Amino acid sequence: MVNSAFVGEPPATDDDFYIVRGILRTYGLNNLNASAGLAFSIQRPENPPNESKKPAILAGVILVILAIVVPTVARVIIRLKGARTQFGADDLAIIAAASLAVSYPCIVIAMLAQTGAGRHTYESTYEEYNLYFYYLSVCRIIFYVSVGLIKVSITLFVRRLADRASKKWRLFADIFLGTVVIYILLAIFWFVFTCNPIQFAWDKKFGGSLDKPPVCIDTGLQNKFLSSMHVAQSIVLLLAPIIILWYVKINTAKKSPSLLHLACRRHNSPWRTSSTNNGHYYQRFVLAIHIRHALDGPGPDIRHTYRLTPCFGCSDNGDVELHQD
Repeated sequence: MVNSAFVGEPPATDDDFYIVRGILRTYGLNNLNASAGLAFSIQRPENPPNESKKPAILAGVILVILAIVVPTVARVIIRLKGARTQFGADDLAIIAAASLAVSYPCIVIAMLAQTGAGRHTYESTYEEYNLYFYYLSVCRIIFYVSVGLIKVSITLFVRRLADRASKKWRLFADIFLGTVVIYILLAIFWFVFTCNPIQFAWDKKFGGSLDKPPVCIDTGLQNKFLSSMHVAQSIVLLLAPIIILWYVKINTAKKSPSLLHLACRRHNSPWRTSSTNNGHYYQRFVLAIHIRHALDGPGPDIRHTYRLTPCFGCSDNGDVELHQD
């Protein structure tokens, strides 16, 4: 990376040329001259200011890691040692989801160390920019798979509630679980096989070295389809516990607080349109995992666990807010 030119300058090496041509091909600009570099990017000013955001981003992702790990560990301890709790398949699913979700902020830390993340574009070299694209591609897959695993955990919890309702609700939960599995597999294969050749999706240098431009699926269509599927599943997951719990034959004094609490959780849901559109990916990891903890509970006695769980909401501008029960 030492000999690589800065973004916006003409390529200094053959690898720089391939990276520039690969990036241009990503945006369908196949006819532009790659020898001129990424001329449309922000150019370096005469006296560039020192405005690195690396310390702030690093502090933020560390908080994200803690926000994922601490509640998950606390949940597992409560489920293993609680007198009225039982460790089950939904706990294994949320452990897998949290473990995968933590890898996202860890990759962000690697991006801060190895790429131009947290700096102006003109402060990064083409080699760093190529590595930056690679990490972004990995993060996209991690995000969708992690959210899918969280929904698997929630669905297994709903399935446990359905055991006390009726066979129709159990069948509904099983069918819905199948759609979540399809969502995960679709996200993996759709992103992995986005381009032909496959490697171009995460390696712009490789794509630029090819004689012919690679053929790729419209990523906008990918995101819209998966996001729509995600929102639809999330709405069902938020409503299902309320509806099923209504049919569970338990004391009204126990049922009412649980229904009220679930309704409040629904209002603070991380899947509201505003937070989905504005929130950053790893913010949504935290929000999704916390809503999973909020929906946790041992059958009809869910109210006991709810009161132990803080809820992360999201303001209209996408900022994370902590709401303590």
